[in-house]
Amino acid sequence: MFSLIMAATMLVVVFAIAALFTFSSFMASDMQGTKRLSFIVLLWLYGAYRSYRLYVLIKNLKNNET
Repeated sequence: MFSLIMAATMLVVVFAIAALFTFSSFMASDMQGTKRLSFIVLLWLYGAYRSYRLYVLIKNLKNNET
């Protein structure tokens, strides 16, 4: 159960940071152009990966309960 809470928290944090970089000018002076865009894409892809891992974790927890 603890791993489920940690995985969900990590997912929320990753998507929050990705949204922060996507929809604001946060750290725009340090990260510009292609560097910023590639970082944003990387964050969204990592969030998608973490979503899949959370799905697998929930699926495994349900299978272990029965």
